Amino acid sequence: MLLDREAFHGALLNLVLNAEQAMGEGGQLVVHTYGTSDGVALDLIDTGCGMDEATQAKVFDAFSR
Repeated sequence: MLLDREAFHGALLNLVLNAEQAMGEGGQLVVHTYGTSDGVALDLIDTGCGMDEATQAKVFDAFSR
């Protein structure tokens, strides 16, 4: 399967911008890519303060922050 470059760019940009906004008190965002037997993997890791329980409960709700 081929990657839709524009869709991937948009999704990655949204992830990075959301991470940046969520780390308002500071932190570091690390982007790590590596090859797998199926293709390529992408890890986004931040050192922000984390999420409280109320935020964690809504993490998979559409349009939740």
